[in-house]
Amino acid sequence: MIEDCDFAMIIWVDSGVIAENLKRLKRLGKPTFVYQYSTRDDKERFGELDPTRTYDSYYDMKEHYRKRKQLPKT
Repeated sequence: MIEDCDFAMIIWVDSGVIAENLKRLKRLGKPTFVYQYSTRDDKERFGELDPTRTYDSYYDMKEHYRKRKQLPKT
């Protein structure tokens, strides 16, 4: 669905799945507006997707293992 959209509006409350999607949207260069509520510091943030922010620091590792899992076993 992310690959097919023209833009995204995200409501994010400390979810790892949403963080993965934000990283994917950032990589695809899709215009994205984010409303975030952090339960850690009890703060609300909203605005456009920050191109310099790391939303999911484990994204690359998870993608590596997903691709590895799909490879045929030899």
